[in-house]
Amino acid sequence: MSVYRRMMGRELPCSVLHLLDIAIVERGSEKQEQLAALSALGQAEAGDLYWLGRWHLGRQEWGLARKRLIESLLKRPGFAAARLMLAGTCDLLGQHRQGAEHIDTVLAVMLAADEWEVGRWSRYVLLCAAGFCLERSGQWQAAKSRYGLAMASRPTDLFAVHRLVAIELAHGELEEAAGGLREVLKVWPADQTARICLGHVLQLTGKWAEAVWEYEQALCLEPDSWELPVEAARQLQLVENTDEAIGLLEKLIGAQPHFPDLRMRLGNLYSWRGDDERARDQYFRALSLHGEYLDCHIALARHELRMGRVDEAMGYFRRAIGINDQNVEAYAGLGLALRRSGFKRRGAEILGSAGRIANNSAVLMAQLAMIEGEEDGAAGGAGLHLQGVSEQIDRDESALAAHPSWTDVRVRRAMLLRLAGRSGEARGLLRQVVAEESGCGQGWLQLGLLLAERGQGKKAAESLGRAIGVAGVELDYRIGLICCGDLEFDLAMEAVEESDAEPVEVQRRIWGVIDEMRMTGLRRTVAEAGRAGVKVFDF
Repeated sequence: MSVYRRMMGRELPCSVLHLLDIAIVERGSEKQEQLAALSALGQAEAGDLYWLGRWHLGRQEWGLARKRLIESLLKRPGFAAARLMLAGTCDLLGQHRQGAEHIDTVLAVMLAADEWEVGRWSRYVLLCAAGFCLERSGQWQAAKSRYGLAMASRPTDLFAVHRLVAIELAHGELEEAAGGLREVLKVWPADQTARICLGHVLQLTGKWAEAVWEYEQALCLEPDSWELPVEAARQLQLVENTDEAIGLLEKLIGAQPHFPDLRMRLGNLYSWRGDDERARDQYFRALSLHGEYLDCHIALARHELRMGRVDEAMGYFRRAIGINDQNVEAYAGLGLALRRSGFKRRGAEILGSAGRIANNSAVLMAQLAMIEGEEDGAAGGAGLHLQGVSEQIDRDESALAAHPSWTDVRVRRAMLLRLAGRSGEARGLLRQVVAEESGCGQGWLQLGLLLAERGQGKKAAESLGRAIGVAGVELDYRIGLICCGDLEFDLAMEAVEESDAEPVEVQRRIWGVIDEMRMTGLRRTVAEAGRAGVKVFDF
């Protein structure tokens, strides 16, 4: 299920240098030559060797950087800045255990002196960096220990909590994951992803009433109450030109500056007039108020199409699909929890709503596929008719004839078949998908919604139960960690190409996981993060 990928992708990709906020700045070549000459003569001081290592690091000469930093520490073992930069260099070289050891050396000095900071690094940040090194080396139990200590050492952001939750989800420690998700929600109660994930976890542990409450809270975050007040809507209908409408909206925004729907509508007016800069400004302001505002992502995607920025438009369409899928998960989880709590009729109604919302994803997927295929490059995102859906179904059929194992295309085709009223074909295709790939959460979800639509409640519940399970998420977790390092990612891809019969198929899946994690990482504005005490890490 995508909600698990969203949680496991929090704070990724990052590096130890990123966590420690160590900037890499190249020095001039003349200075570098002087330092190298001093080093060759054995006359360079620890600081000189440190700056020489930093210069090599800026040039991505990681091996030479490691050598110079080790030389610097031989001259001054207590040089914390050099040791932490060496830890970051080891991380880049895939030597994560050694990186953790260097950070632990600095931590040991801090603990012996009973200090909370060394230089500009806090104990919390160092514990997070050590934990991340251990996590990437596969020592997840040791990583959990470091993150636990970090949370007890004056936490300054949610990094340790998010990574703990990721580990616990990947290894099926659901009770612990629930505790971590609650910690996230204490700091950021409007985090819909975390709340839906908590609902799933509670349901998996048999706490259905608590799960219902969390799902309902997640759905309360939906902007149903953001529609214009009746009087304001009437006024907008009466205006005769866009100038008047813009003036009215600006007046309303002045009275309610934190109302994202108003800013999206103003962005739409600017977009229709072709005022690119002002339109984008209003869309971005709306998203800074609510990062998962579905309608605004769609409006921005269509604006980017009008402006001819196809790649940007595709990115926003993908983001919209991810948000809509998350809403489907919330409704599906709520419907299943209600059914298990004995409220079968209400559960069936909620599952019906989930099925209708899922059609939005199908429409957006078809729109995106048409753009990717350059079939709709000049359409400006004006909408998608049933004929367009039928054409995309045919294109997907041709693609599957050449690549029958493309699971994402098979699921998309099933969703489009259902949208086109061909539910029998969709059901057969989805059953084939889940039979061949039992860990395909999206396949189980769509099959469950289709069965619920046909009144097969018991079978629907079985499919949805499989959909919210955590089977297979450990692989996604490992892929997320691999993508943090260029060297490790390249080596992993090379191993796949050498060992797998169809490496392109495996690569496609890996990139699918990474793209979904990137699409759904933390995207809070600096101002919002500051208000919540959360440090921003973005893809």
